[in-house]
Amino acid sequence: MNFRYVAVLVTLFITLSTASISTAQSKPDSDLTVPESLRHLDRCLSDQNQKLIEVQKAALGPDGKQTALWWQEGDRLSPLRLYGKPVLEYATAHSGSREALACLSFILEYGEGESSELHRSACNELAEHYRDDPELSVICSYCTNALWYNENERFLTRLRERSTSSLIQTASTFYLAKLLDNRIELKRHVVRLRNDFKESGFFSAKPEMISVFNNVEAMPTADLERRRNELLDAVVELGGNLQQWAVKGELGRLTYKFSPASAVQTFRDMANDLKYEISDMRGDAGNLFNDALAEAKRQNKNVLLVFGGPSCAPCKVLKKFLVLQSEFFDKDYVVLHIDVARMENGQLIKEKFTSDPSVPWTVIVNPESEVLCTSVGDKGNIGFPSAIEDRKHFISMVKNSAIRSKDSDFERLARELDDFAEPMRRTAK
Repeated sequence: MNFRYVAVLVTLFITLSTASISTAQSKPDSDLTVPESLRHLDRCLSDQNQKLIEVQKAALGPDGKQTALWWQEGDRLSPLRLYGKPVLEYATAHSGSREALACLSFILEYGEGESSELHRSACNELAEHYRDDPELSVICSYCTNALWYNENERFLTRLRERSTSSLIQTASTFYLAKLLDNRIELKRHVVRLRNDFKESGFFSAKPEMISVFNNVEAMPTADLERRRNELLDAVVELGGNLQQWAVKGELGRLTYKFSPASAVQTFRDMANDLKYEISDMRGDAGNLFNDALAEAKRQNKNVLLVFGGPSCAPCKVLKKFLVLQSEFFDKDYVVLHIDVARMENGQLIKEKFTSDPSVPWTVIVNPESEVLCTSVGDKGNIGFPSAIEDRKHFISMVKNSAIRSKDSDFERLARELDDFAEPMRRTAK
């Protein structure tokens, strides 16, 4: 079974597999070429992928949702099932070459760690011939699918233990932590996912997956949480300025082009982001909001509520500013950040206050949940207040809702906000 198509449904509810840099592109890239020796295989894969897309489109139900036939056709016509063996044979016959690396990358990315002899053989080739190559820092990101936990855990652990490259040691450590975290999240959402898969006809088409979900549901998570946290701490310590390599490609083809990273994020940044998500961006938003209201009433404060999202850079910037200025905000507010995408009922709580889809979106309420002010200015939601007018609006929000702060406190906060926002204004020019 090609699990890429399982992910189409799964990602509506929970990220089970997260590649930091996807090779999928909507349009062909003239910079991507396939060596002559691989062109026949590449053409077969590309043609088969297109055929699969067309057949599965016809197998959708009247409501446009997946059916048992949709899943069955995905399995029957999978390019990996039909052409995986010759792709692996090419890779083993050309061990150590860049062409072979493209073939192995295809098997791992397209299969996403599905337990099979094909996957195990590809992992063995990578660990034996490429374990110190920087391209592996990308390929590790293909190994975080929590349903195929055992296969992916075995490969990433092997790289950690055998690679002499600090980059690959760090990458395999981070993505092992990510795999553990995805497994924990899968357990947290397993009942809902089981129902969604059942409605889609998935279990009718693949009854063997019932036992996989049963194992997940029965799985204790305490040890996984401990291991995940230890691995993330190790990445923070080791990650430094190490960056994952980049990759370009086209979905379902052998057009993998690897290159040194140009992104700003380091593995240390990625580990800290995941630690922040774990500590601050999970749980039931409704319960957290009710707790914040109760705490605000007990301390005679208001609630400063920020709605954000998982890929929202301004959300992280606003969070950082509020943390840096915690001495000011803690006097008058219980500050709560809600991730509308990852928190249970996060979007539902936001809809109590606005239908605006933008983030960050901020509201200040009293302990009775009555709105005192929002981040909506004259030109709409200010998000992170970097522009002059937006900064003025933000300061007016706290002036109109603070209980203990004085004019001198607001003046100092305004200066701090000006200084903090200056780099963003320079970048925007």
